[in-house]
Amino acid sequence: VVRKWQVQWGGADAVQLGLSCAVHTGDCLVGNLGSTEREQFTAIGAHVNFAAQLRGLAKAGQTVISDDAAQTLPPSYQLEPLGTLEKIKSLPGRRMPVYRLQGKG
Repeated sequence: VVRKWQVQWGGADAVQLGLSCAVHTGDCLVGNLGSTEREQFTAIGAHVNFAAQLRGLAKAGQTVISDDAAQTLPPSYQLEPLGTLEKIKSLPGRRMPVYRLQGKG
């Protein structure tokens, strides 16, 4: 897809996408939140905040995944251990191993 955009928008250097992703599982509140003047569909909670913290660890082109989410994957997925987060802002006192998703074997 990126190559198609590069050709369409004017050359190999025209588009440099630095997308990254994080995956975590946990309970959260999801729905339309806000007032009648400004309502939006969103998700909030400690696990949502932790997913955002994880996303900060991911470099361009990477997917970082928590141990909670990794436990839900079939064994065919290849994970590279990145270490353990000792200080999780939204989940105090909890330690979480994190991984880089390398692909499916």
